[in-house]
Amino acid sequence: MIALINACVVTLVALVRAGVDAIIVPLFIFSGGLIIFLAARGTLLLIVLHRCGHLIVLHGRRAVIGACERRLRRQNAEQRDRSRQQQGKSLHYRLLPAHEPPLSMADHQPGRITARLNG
Repeated sequence: MIALINACVVTLVALVRAGVDAIIVPLFIFSGGLIIFLAARGTLLLIVLHRCGHLIVLHGRRAVIGACERRLRRQNAEQRDRSRQQQGKSLHYRLLPAHEPPLSMADHQPGRITARLNG
């Protein structure tokens, strides 16, 4: 952008020194319009990219760090969800009924003999 402005100024100075006054005014108007067009195009591009969410890098370091933090938080949340689902599956597996018959109350009382000794 700055190079374009410098080129326009150098061209205008060269034309003035050459004495070509009839071309200077239209060239100056054209170069000014070209500069305004390029600046407006760049601004429009920034607005479109910002609205689409693709302008993370152009916002500066703070936005890049914020985007990285959000991505890490999202990944951590997804990992926690997967871990909870896996724990839920293993807990459900442990709570399934056993193949053995359930224990009676007598089996939970220590020191008592519940089975017949003779017979």
